[in-house]
Amino acid sequence: MDDREKIRNEVSIVDTISEYTKLKKTGSSWTGLCPFHNDKNPSFSVSEDKGLYNCFACGASGDIFKFIQEKQNLDFSEALHYLAEKHNIQLTGKREKSKKSYFEVLENLNDWLIKVFQDSDYGKPFRDYMEKRGFDHQWCKEYGIGAFPPQGQLLKSYILKKTNLEKKIFLEVGLISKAKNKWEPLAGRISFPIRDNIGRIRGFSARILNDKNKKIAKYKNSIESEIFKKSQLLYNWHNAKKSKGPLILCEGQSDVLRFEKEGIKGAVASMGTAFSEDHAYMVKRVKDKAVVVMDGDDKGLIAASKAIGRLLKAGIEPLVVIPPRKKDPDEWLKEEGKKGWDLATKQDALDFYLNQIIEEENNLKTEISKQRAIEKIKPLIKDMNESISKQQIIEKISQKFMLPKHLVTTEIETSASNDQKNKTATKNKFLVEEEEVFRYLFKNPTKWKIVSEIFKKYKVNEFQSQKIKNIYFVMNTIDSADPELIMKQFEGEEKSFIAECLISERETTLYDMEEIIKMIILKNLKEERRIVSMSAKKDRLKTIDKINKTINNISQEGVPGWNEL
Repeated sequence: MDDREKIRNEVSIVDTISEYTKLKKTGSSWTGLCPFHNDKNPSFSVSEDKGLYNCFACGASGDIFKFIQEKQNLDFSEALHYLAEKHNIQLTGKREKSKKSYFEVLENLNDWLIKVFQDSDYGKPFRDYMEKRGFDHQWCKEYGIGAFPPQGQLLKSYILKKTNLEKKIFLEVGLISKAKNKWEPLAGRISFPIRDNIGRIRGFSARILNDKNKKIAKYKNSIESEIFKKSQLLYNWHNAKKSKGPLILCEGQSDVLRFEKEGIKGAVASMGTAFSEDHAYMVKRVKDKAVVVMDGDDKGLIAASKAIGRLLKAGIEPLVVIPPRKKDPDEWLKEEGKKGWDLATKQDALDFYLNQIIEEENNLKTEISKQRAIEKIKPLIKDMNESISKQQIIEKISQKFMLPKHLVTTEIETSASNDQKNKTATKNKFLVEEEEVFRYLFKNPTKWKIVSEIFKKYKVNEFQSQKIKNIYFVMNTIDSADPELIMKQFEGEEKSFIAECLISERETTLYDMEEIIKMIILKNLKEERRIVSMSAKKDRLKTIDKINKTINNISQEGVPGWNEL
């Protein structure tokens, strides 16, 4: 039994989910308010027998690992460890041991980088730099700040003493370059360990001491890998998520350190990349409010505007603080301290966002510029999380853009209505019927052999939905409709669909199923007839006649072989 099965067998999915939402026994399932969206009517269902959950309103679904991944913002490996530690279960998997080794190697390296910073001659320029900025040696040690020595020779001697596994990890992290004689791409920089949700080091961010040379990047990071993904990591998130107040979103690590130094908790930075949608949804699982604090220059204002859009979309209520005199947060707080922060104006983020659009569109001096401004705001409103009132936003747009409220409402609602019509049109009759066949097969996997033979006989291999095509391909590959086997092959909508099929209490009769499969086969035959009729083959009339006879037989007598079911 592997680690995944061990936890599935020993940990109750109902008990686990009950820690996040109240569940009530309903028939063979448990139901309650969905913990993934602002649910008012119980739409969340959990099947203890199948070990799955599904929300019929927002579509959230999966097993116990997926649930913990979503609620705790962990990857699969972290969720596995989280559940194992919580329930005192011993893990044995080789992959988990390999990842453990990875984290241990980086932790040991970080200890060495701290020693270089604190105790060596190489570390003196770094110590002087940080002290000049107001961060003493002991404080730097507490926050794990180290130094990559210049030239790379010191790191080279450190690495050469290590095992092949450790060298491989250093290469993956980007501490060793594949280029000849380049031992340290991060040489001569202050090191900041980047930790995940549970405090493990995933990689490093490194800052130059002298940033006057604009051609040299101020920050460099570990290279992207399976372990280190910038779009899913925030500097200091493991500390910030525990704070009681709102998230404070900054531009750089120095800004975060300054907030911490001034006793203001909750600050994070996104490592030189834009604050992503992944970041926003990661934050939403823990925080409902955020304060965006970017540099006071033009680039900082643009970055703040983008971050606000993503926070609003995720359902987080943001405010904005712009440091005075175009300073960065580090400089500003060093001068004014916590008092400056407490007295700072926290602007309404939507006001700020709309003001940025107004400025981009030349202060809305023409009707065309107003229309362009409306088009820019539409995607934000369309995707807005339901926890934020669209009506309030429409009122603000009306005031800011100097447009009648009814006109703004019409523009927004027309856009939303068209989107909904397009979505509905794609889910046509055939798509619904196709899904019904696979829902039946997942609940009756022993019927796969016969349905498979019928589909092969009539060359049924094209489906309306890409999701169904993907599932059917896997079924054919493994020659099985076993839902557990098939779910392991997927993430995303295929996995959600299978989970929904298993939890649904709706049953389809054999008679209904025959009618649906008959319809699919007839559609397939008619398409084949159309293609043959357009071909230049000499025997096409004979082939068409044969197809017509098959269509008539199935229409009148049903699907041959169906009685075997």
